[in-house]
Amino acid sequence: MRGRFETMARALDAVSPLATLARGYAIIQRLPERTVVRSTRDVIPGERIEARLADGRLSCIIDKLHDD
Repeated sequence: MRGRFETMARALDAVSPLATLARGYAIIQRLPERTVVRSTRDVIPGERIEARLADGRLSCIIDKLHDD
């Protein structure tokens, strides 16, 4: 039973948003609405955004868009 619990706990941790942040990713939100930014088309230069990282948050202003 304990082995099964540990396996399930590892599986949950693998898909955890916090584990994703710990791997170096960020969650970007438009301010003040806090809607998630999924594309460069979601923002415009001059707009305020917030980047959530594993150890805190960054307040940012969009300077320039780069479409790759």
